[in-house]
Amino acid sequence: ALLYGYIIGAVSGIVAARDERQNRFYSTMDLLNEYMEVMRLSDSLVRRLRDYFRQKHKQRDSGGYKNLLQMMSPALQAEVAVMNNNQWVGSIRFLKPLPEDQLQHLTVMLGLELDHMLYPHGEQIIQKEQELDRLYTIQNGTVLQG
Repeated sequence: ALLYGYIIGAVSGIVAARDERQNRFYSTMDLLNEYMEVMRLSDSLVRRLRDYFRQKHKQRDSGGYKNLLQMMSPALQAEVAVMNNNQWVGSIRFLKPLPEDQLQHLTVMLGLELDHMLYPHGEQIIQKEQELDRLYTIQNGTVLQG
């Protein structure tokens, strides 16, 4: 009985220690599964929705990280923003001629203002001839021009 109680306690501790983000993910997936069942969505759409939410979970929690950055001093914000974004900002061809101090300032501004977005495979992000009000950068995936 003592061993049984120890095992139950250990398993309960592991479940309780699971991080908050993981708990939110499981709750979201439970709700999604319930919704898809109630709405009787097609198998194809069910697969796409599950894939999307799994990818969304793998993506950084940019909202939470952005709040964390805003709590930092300006100097720490700048240092973190440069460390996180210097490589990809520096790889943008039309920014290469900028003096180093201007490139660093731009890197800090972008790092503090960017919002991460996730689009499912095959989803059209912008329409041809559409007027844009934002800059899109691709972290992972392919862009097709048609």
